[in-house]
Amino acid sequence: MAIYNGTAGNDTLYVRDPAGRYGETATWNGGDGTDTLFFDPRAKNHGAVFSFTRGSGNSIKLDSVGGASTWHYTLNSVETVQIGGTVYHLDAMFPSAFDFTAPTATTFSPSDNAVSVLPNANIVITFSEAIKLGTGSIVIKEAISGTVVATYNVATSTNLSVSGTKLTINPTADLNISTEYSIVITTGNVKDIAGNSFTGTNTYSFTTSNVPVDYGSASADTYTGGIVDNAFEGLAGNDTASGGAGNDVLNGGTGNDILNGEADNDSLEGGAGNDTLDGGAGLDTMLGGTGNDVYVVDDAGDLISETAGTTGGVDTIQSNITYSLVDTDDTGTLGANVENLTLTGSNHINATGNTLKNRITGNDGNNSLDGGAGIDTLAGGLGNDTYTVDLRTALVGTVMTGMLQDSVTEALDAGTDTIVLRGSSTNTVASNITLGLNIENLDANATFTSKLNLTGNILNNTLTGNSANNVLNGGLGIDNMIGGAGNDVYIIDDANDIMQEGFNAGIDTAKIITTTIVGNAYVLANNVDNAVLAGTATFNLVGNSIDNKLTGNGAANTLDGGAGNDTLTGGAGNDTYVINSTLDVIVETALAGAGIDSVQANFSGYTLGANLEKLTLTGSATVGIGNALNNVITGNANSNQLSGMAGNDTLDGGVGNDAMTGGTGNDTYIIDSVNDYVIEAAGATGGVDTVLSSVFYNLTDTDGAGILGGNVENLTLTGASNVGGIGNALKNRITGNDGNNSLDGGVGIDTLAGGLGNDTLTGGADADVFMFNTALNASSNVDIITDFTHASDHIYLENAIFNKLTVTGVLKAANFYNAATGAVDANDYIGYNSTTGALYYDADGNGAGTAVQFATLSTHPTLTVADIVIV
Repeated sequence: MAIYNGTAGNDTLYVRDPAGRYGETATWNGGDGTDTLFFDPRAKNHGAVFSFTRGSGNSIKLDSVGGASTWHYTLNSVETVQIGGTVYHLDAMFPSAFDFTAPTATTFSPSDNAVSVLPNANIVITFSEAIKLGTGSIVIKEAISGTVVATYNVATSTNLSVSGTKLTINPTADLNISTEYSIVITTGNVKDIAGNSFTGTNTYSFTTSNVPVDYGSASADTYTGGIVDNAFEGLAGNDTASGGAGNDVLNGGTGNDILNGEADNDSLEGGAGNDTLDGGAGLDTMLGGTGNDVYVVDDAGDLISETAGTTGGVDTIQSNITYSLVDTDDTGTLGANVENLTLTGSNHINATGNTLKNRITGNDGNNSLDGGAGIDTLAGGLGNDTYTVDLRTALVGTVMTGMLQDSVTEALDAGTDTIVLRGSSTNTVASNITLGLNIENLDANATFTSKLNLTGNILNNTLTGNSANNVLNGGLGIDNMIGGAGNDVYIIDDANDIMQEGFNAGIDTAKIITTTIVGNAYVLANNVDNAVLAGTATFNLVGNSIDNKLTGNGAANTLDGGAGNDTLTGGAGNDTYVINSTLDVIVETALAGAGIDSVQANFSGYTLGANLEKLTLTGSATVGIGNALNNVITGNANSNQLSGMAGNDTLDGGVGNDAMTGGTGNDTYIIDSVNDYVIEAAGATGGVDTVLSSVFYNLTDTDGAGILGGNVENLTLTGASNVGGIGNALKNRITGNDGNNSLDGGVGIDTLAGGLGNDTLTGGADADVFMFNTALNASSNVDIITDFTHASDHIYLENAIFNKLTVTGVLKAANFYNAATGAVDANDYIGYNSTTGALYYDADGNGAGTAVQFATLSTHPTLTVADIVIV
């Protein structure tokens, strides 16, 4: 059989198929260091299935148990084996095989050289690691004479027992009172789990109590001590013993006993059964023994010693002081083997568990409850309690059913309570943790980079994330969410939810799902980078001083990034973007139904981006530019320069002396100052354009530069002021307002409509049209036509006003009459008096109704039906 040896360093030992064989039997000695046995791909495993088993001593057996090959290796000090792509960590699979350290005795209970020890009290020796019984005998001697009084064979004696790291010696009735004894443990008496023997000789001394022992009976006894030191052993039965004054020693024996030490420093031992041990005042030592025991603690100096494992039962400490079940000195005298801890009274005290499965219960005060390692149950009671809960840990590839190792129970309206998470998780996918009923706060700060999402309940919660990327969702209630480092997401389901985010602590996002916001505007908290409207309600978003990304929903949103270089995404709906920086970015979809979107810019020179229709200048901005869409561009109180570019644009400079350039398309200009001017492209490229003016306006290009509307076709007066309008050489349509207007078409074939008011209409050169389409009134709506030419100009009557004339086209002769002589027939609706130039509408012809004058042709021209058209 071959033997292969490694070195003192970290070795890689290669397995290659020697001489084409399909296996071999050999021993590999790794030596010192961390060593790996590596199966080279050239080794012909032929479908081998391997098994690992513990061999003799510290060896591990590696054998092929299936397939065509036969590998049989004995491995010594080889920590890792790699076969194919799989790595087997033998030091984790068989930890005892790599343990070469002998156990040592660390503590004794009662302590070395202790006095007042009951003659039959258990002696507990704690070692540095878990042990088992070995060979030889443990003896008890009288310390002064050296006389051996008891010999216990470790292989056969019932006076010896082992639990974990503890060796318990029960001398029963072998010892006398008031005598000093020594226990001698020698080499080989105990071993660790790996088989390493205790070496040397260890002597432990103690002195038995000088108080005679009062013994009970096999029945239920009641014992009450006096004012001196007392010693009682209950033997069998359910005994009740009270020590009274003095340093008392009480041993319940078998049965369910109740032991009360009362005053001074007492030593209580429950023995077998479910016992209750209450040391009372003083520094007391309590040993529960087997069974489900209860310890009552009222002093930090009280010591608890409990049997380990299932033999010791499920035990409980009731304490009115801060207490920890952790065995900090490894003596087993601080509740190390106790499962449950209950705080009593109403003081603000705390409780800490150990590695067992603890149930820790608070009192009526403010408690901090920490189960420690193990799967624990924490119940706070009244008061503002803090629970420390551990995350579950798992090896790679292990499937876990939940992230929390511990559970918490909290009553309704029992204070404001907090769960503090502890530990770390290596999960690559974030785990969701939801607050249970009646708990207000959840703090994951101590979980470092664990991927966790935190969810609250119906209460007003405070959720604290960690340094990973967290999703914080407070649920119902007004919640406070603290993100920490990492790129966090805050779920806002109430507009009053609070986000707390540190400066430069990741790229964080508020996800707004609430359905109610006062004022309909959500303002992003400091240091939170992004916000998304995730619901369907029509809300607005306002950013903060950093660079924000604001995203709307399908409704009509207003997005205002505030200071910083912001990115605004509107989505569907008629959205409004408020921008404050030249580096602000707007993202608007081109999909159908994406809405008519507006930009409000407070700086000059902004050009509308893709898919944006409207622009409004605010603040000190003076220049605004459109795009190829049909834009509406609105100025402010400054003197603005507005450019529509392509598309059918509407430009409104607002207050101030504004310059507006429409570009191509059919553009509309809104004029409110005689100093506003319009620049419009000539010819078909410039489209058919309109000026809407509340002041006098002349479309004539007086300077030949296309300024003042030289290339604009239409003019409409707005408001009710008595203002006028003049056309140019183009085919103009000039419309008056509700005042008394003077309209002059100038050169070209023009259409003039006076609107309401007593207007003066001058067609100018060429064949013009005079339109009447407003409600008739003989006193306030009679227009004067100054230059009507028969057979060239025409009068258009809107049959919605002249409603007896239902047939459109040239007026019928039967409907026209000489107004100088009056209507003859009932269908004589339009009358003209060539002497006065008055033009009338008579709704009932020769009926009783009075004809209403609506125009005066001041030159008294010839007028025939061919000059009048019904539209």
